[in-house]
Order: sequence, then C-alpha cells, then structure tokens
Amino acid sequence: MLGKIKNLNINDLIGLCILILPFSPQLNVYSIIIILLYWIFKFKVANFIHVLKSKEFWIFSSFYLFTVIALFWTCDIQNGFSLIERRFSLFLLPLIIFSTKDKINLNRIFRYLLFSTVVAFLYSFLFAYYSYYLTGDKWTPFRYFNFTKNSIGIHPGYFSMYLIISVIYTLEKSVLNSAFKNKIKWILLTIFYILSILYIGAKSSFFILILIVVCYTIRFSNKKREVFFYLLSFFILLVITSYFFYSFSYGFRTRVVFLLSGKYNNIQERIDIYKSIFFLLNSNPLSYLFGLGTGCLLPRLLEVYQEFNLMHHFLKRLDAHNIFLKSLAEQGIIGVITTLNLFQGLRLNIFCFQFLFVYLV
Repeated sequence: MLGKIKNLNINDLIGLCILILPFSPQLNVYSIIIILLYWIFKFKVANFIHVLKSKEFWIFSSFYLFTVIALFWTCDIQNGFSLIERRFSLFLLPLIIFSTKDKINLNRIFRYLLFSTVVAFLYSFLFAYYSYYLTGDKWTPFRYFNFTKNSIGIHPGYFSMYLIISVIYTLEKSVLNSAFKNKIKWILLTIFYILSILYIGAKSSFFILILIVVCYTIRFSNKKREVFFYLLSFFILLVITSYFFYSFSYGFRTRVVFLLSGKYNNIQERIDIYKSIFFLLNSNPLSYLFGLGTGCLLPRLLEVYQEFNLMHHFLKRLDAHNIFLKSLAEQGIIGVITTLNLFQGLRLNIFCFQFLFVYLV
C-alpha cells in the first residue's frame, strides 16, 4: 500500500483534487489532506533544505506566512484560523512541487479541470430541469442562486471562475494548435464554456470573459486591421448572443438588472464596503502598516455597518470582495506586498504557467 502511494504522480494527484473541487468547496479539505499525505511519503530532508534555500519558494509562500504571522494581533482568532485553513494549499503546493522531483505537466492537470467543469455544469443543468419536472416551476432551471448551489453545493459565481480558467486553457489550445481537427475540438470546447458562463449569468465572469477575449485578440493579431475586425465581430456576436440569453435565461436577465438597476446596484454596494474598510483603517493609522489582524476584518465591518445603518450589508455579512483591500485591512502594507508577490510568482512562470492570464483571473 505504502509503495503504491509513493509511486503516485503529482500531476494525477493534483488533477484528482481539482476533479472533485467544483462539486463542493468542503471537499477542498480532503484534497489538502491527500496532498499532505503524499508529501509525507515523498519527504526527503535534502530536498526540503533545498526548497528552504530557494528564492522562488519564499516569493510564493510569503503571502501565506504573513497571513499566519498576522494572527498574533487579530481580534477574532477563530475566524483567523478558518482563513489560514482555507489558504493552506498556497503554502503546501509550492512546498510539495519544489521538494519533489516530479515534473509538473499542466496539460494533464488542466484536462482534469476541463472534465470536472463539463460534468459539473451538465449535472447542474439536468438537476435544474429535473427540479422543474418535480415542482412545475418553469423558471427553476434559470434561477441564478439555485443553479449550482442546489445541485453541487457551490455558489454559481465561484463555479463561473472555474469556467473562466477553462476558457483560458481552451483558447490557448485553439490558437496554438496547428492541426485542423484539434483546433476545431478546442474551439467547440471554448464555445461551450462561454455559453455556460452566459447561461449562469455571473456578471463578474462575464466582464472577465470579455477582457480575456480582447487580450487574446490583441496578442495573436498581426495587424491593426485584424484587431479591429476580430473585436468588432466578437462584440456583434456577443450582443446577439446576450440578447438571446437575456430573453431565454432568467439568471442572465436578473444579473443585467442587478447591474443597471439602482435597487440592486452592486457597484454602490462595493463602494460602501470600501468606504467602511478605510473608515476602520483611518481610525488607527498603524493599521495601514500591520493591518487589523488575520480574520479580523469581517467582525469589525459588521460593527461599522451597524453604526452607519447599512443593514443590507450587515444581514448579508459582506466581506471586502477585493483581495488587495482585504490584505491591506488585515495585514497592512506588508500584506499587500506579499499578495503582489503571489501574483509575481505566477508571472515568473515558477509553476510553468505558460498561460498569460491565469494570474489575472
């Protein structure tokens, strides 16, 4: 048994963890345990010392390590430990990858992601129509918050981010693949993921999707005229497709209403959150340097929401919704620097991430 575990390939192990992740966020805990057991069986002191001497490991791990350090001055130790548990993989994966001799094969890992996202979306889709059959409510398959949460237990906005990463991979493959049959396969997969994002109606993913297509068009077009032609064609197609989905998809229509309506103005909601964060920081200027402490932001924000009568924010327990502001609020300027280190690590291709926009997402 132990011999079989030692012979496991890191690509398949990470791939299997990714495979189960879209189906439930709770399974992430088990994924971490599996990877930790793998590292224990692969552990070699010499490799571990080599990792500790590598600059790349500390660039990537500084984000997690300072999150742990900021526990010492937090106002909510339980919430802080919960955040550290959720971010543990950001420390564990670099440690494993740098301390083992296995080579990372991103193609193999990403194919696990593609399979899991396709299966998860189709399962949610069929589950929604089965619910419609049981309840007789024709809008059941199109209700935004129920689409994936009732079937696979994950928020549709988070699931859309998995779809976005899948789009990045399939776009990259369709552009770089020279064989016609393979190119068609990747283009069809890209279209499937784009339509899936539109069907779910998560507006953040929708705008990121537009940004990615624009960036890829500029990156792979040889002439300015080509850029204009491709972007114009894309936006015309996007308008037509969006109109179709607006008429057909309850989820997409409600997200457009959320964006344009004053009643559901998410932009103003975010502005209120950001104002509340800076109110907290301004009340103690030292917080700009060291932060409020890991896990301390949400409890303090809830107090501010009550003070300024932002009951909608209070009842929804709205957090920062911005990783940079959350780092500033909880770990100060040093936390922001370590967060930028995390993205810098991806940009430097430390984990062989040849896909230019993975870190952007």
